[in-house]
Formats: sequence, structure tokens, C-alpha cells
Amino acid sequence: LEGDIVHQQGESILTFNNTMGKGKITAIDFDWGVSIIDYDVNFNQDTKIVFSYQGEDSIEFIFLTDGCFDIFEEITKDSYHVEKYQNTIVSTQKNKRNNSYLFPGKAKTKANFIRIIRDEYLKKKNSKLLLLNNTLNSIFAENAKDFDGVHLGNYSLKIADELRKFQENTDQGIIRMLALEGQINLVLSMQMAEYEISKNLTHK
Repeated sequence: LEGDIVHQQGESILTFNNTMGKGKITAIDFDWGVSIIDYDVNFNQDTKIVFSYQGEDSIEFIFLTDGCFDIFEEITKDSYHVEKYQNTIVSTQKNKRNNSYLFPGKAKTKANFIRIIRDEYLKKKNSKLLLLNNTLNSIFAENAKDFDGVHLGNYSLKIADELRKFQENTDQGIIRMLALEGQINLVLSMQMAEYEISKNLTHK
């Protein structure tokens, strides 16, 4: 993207304003295998961003507060259209090399990716995972095979409101990082709750 990257207080921020378009991409790594990438971009033409997992067994909780994009799976060749306010979960088993995300040109897109690396999350928070019911364990359990692919869920204005608080947070230093981690945990719990409701309705 030929932008500028700044590393500050646990955040990596890429900004660009050139022939590719204009925008800001923020990445933060938390403990327990949890990280986020937050996109606020407006590309001049359709732009594909490829996530290379390199054998990583992870889960991505995705939510757009503005715009839309398409997901393409390399192995299955399946594609999915994700819309504004739609809760989306992507599970990447170790045999999948990458997924592609196609951002439309000349359209503002705000997308938040919460990525969880299963192995690290299980080591650090295993006691809390015991409280999850069978539906959610299908996502988090080691070698989880019940959920392998893409979940296009329901639409939620409540999740959108919480993510806006995250995106608009102006705290500094350790206060900011603690606040952001709290907000991300809240968003994550809301996205998992939507998944549980959606699956329960499907099985009825």
C-alpha cells in the first residue's frame, strides 16, 4: 500500500494516501493468542488482501460497521459476500493456506477482525472454556471439526455500537490498552452469542 507505519504503545498503525486510495489499518496484539486488525479504508479500485496462515489454526470474528466485502477460500474456492452489520466467523484449519478479502473500489469500508489462535487461547483460558456450551465448544475445542469454514450470521446494531466505541477511543497509554482489551472482549462475547443463537435456530 506504500503507506507509513507507526508503532506506538502496543499498536501498529499503517496510514496511506496515494494512488491506491486512502485509509488507516490498525493492528494490536493482546495476550492469550488474541489480536485485532481494524480497517478504515477507501480504495480507488477493487483491492484484494490475502491472509496467509502458514499452518496456523485460528478463528476470525469479523464485523463491518461500514461497507461490504467478499471472502474467497483458497482450498474450497467458495466465496461469501459480507455486508454491513453482519456477524461473520471464519475458521481456518491448519491445512488451509490463506483466505482472500476483496475490498470494493471507491467505497468506504470499516472492518474489524478479531483473530484467536486456538492453541494459545486454550492454554491460557482453558478454565473459562469449560463454561462454554457445546455450540461454542464446536468453535474453540482443540481440533474442532464441527466448525470449519465461514459462518454468515445475523445483523447486529449492538455489536456495531460497541465497535464504534473501540474505533473512537481516545485514551492514552496503559489506560487505552486496558480499555481496548475490555471492549474487544465484550464484542467477542456478543459475536459468540449471536453464533449460538443462529445455530440453535438452525437446528430447530
